[in-house]
Amino acid sequence: MKPHLRVLGIDDGPFTFQERRCVFSAVLLRLPSYLEAVDFGEVEVDGEDATDRISAIVKKNGWNNLAHAILIDGAALAGFNIVDIDALCEATGVPVITVTADRPDME
Repeated sequence: MKPHLRVLGIDDGPFTFQERRCVFSAVLLRLPSYLEAVDFGEVEVDGEDATDRISAIVKKNGWNNLAHAILIDGAALAGFNIVDIDALCEATGVPVITVTADRPDME
């Protein structure tokens, strides 16, 4: 095993709410600057399958044995398709961290 920290980044691609599905990317990085692997999946726009779809792609590629953390841009993909970060962590055995550039508007 290489000594570098590996993280798996997840983010959705552009979509409109008239579309039924949205592509998301999964990128495995070996820090500080080496891209190891990329894969793509699909989730329903405003659906309920994000957690399962991410878990499936992680396990299919064996990334649950490599990644030290899964980073997700926000807590949802494709609009309001919420990622259950606790369930994703339990299913993959990898800690899940959500990140966002902006502070949430709690009001």
